[in-house]
Amino acid sequence: MTSSGDGGGEHRDHEDGGEHRGHDDDRRLDLTMSDFFSIPNALFRFLSPASVPATCSFDVRWSGPVTDRSRVNDPAVGFSGDFVLSQATMSWSAARPDGFRFKSNPSGTKSAFAQLGEMRNGVFFTH
Repeated sequence: MTSSGDGGGEHRDHEDGGEHRGHDDDRRLDLTMSDFFSIPNALFRFLSPASVPATCSFDVRWSGPVTDRSRVNDPAVGFSGDFVLSQATMSWSAARPDGFRFKSNPSGTKSAFAQLGEMRNGVFFTH
């Protein structure tokens, strides 16, 4: 993940007294991927080259208020976690080396709900 701001962080208290320090790089993710130009070309490779290198970035901005808190613990499945429901605004962008760029307009992308949590499973699961 890469930082999109000053990284100063926002302090949040958990219900159980723990803390989470959210930094700008907690909300932005940059991915390297291939651009296939269209869904049919991605499936059947009509064009040559079939794809070109590209990057895609997702930026999620969490906001309050927290509307629900839940704790899940299922030893039979080997899963536990603490979760909060809130709101988020999302945006994404894509770019190719040839100069093509796209950026969404985040103004209309407020979520119906957003869930943020910390979970443990597999070798990290403890009762």
